[in-house]
Amino acid sequence: IQVLALVEKTCGYMFAREVKEKSFTGVYDEKITMAENFLRDVGKREITLQCDGESTLKALVDAVTDRFTTEEGPNVYSVRGRYTSAYTSNANGSVERGIRLIRDQLRVMFGAVCHKFYEVFNPNCKFIPWLIRHATWLLNRLVAQRSLGDRTRYEVLFGRKYHPNKVYEFL
Repeated sequence: IQVLALVEKTCGYMFAREVKEKSFTGVYDEKITMAENFLRDVGKREITLQCDGESTLKALVDAVTDRFTTEEGPNVYSVRGRYTSAYTSNANGSVERGIRLIRDQLRVMFGAVCHKFYEVFNPNCKFIPWLIRHATWLLNRLVAQRSLGDRTRYEVLFGRKYHPNKVYEFL
């Protein structure tokens, strides 16, 4: 499974979606739109996209930066790219930590689904993309962090509490 993961660094707000392939296929690649939507949802105007020096990620960052740059009129967003050395996970600690959190939550949720139906599902089954999105959604809105003053990532980013009164067990 190939997953595109993005993390807002000040509060750790995360985004994760399954992608078809890791390679960058050009300006019409779905990953550009995914990153653009995440950045617009976060709502910050000064944005620095950081990735390791891997060529596919650099091309993606450049394409997202171009998407936010207009030739006429003022730019509403200031987006720039920063590249660390290739394959140095220490420089990208917040994303690595986010990936670990999402992976651990996925493992628990996938195990719960398998246990509930008494069946071991294939890891390529149809509900995995939804499970990736939902795990990230839950981590952002419902899991408080001590480092954020016992607030959730959602609370820190948007300045208001998420009201989970409409969250139900789905099985």
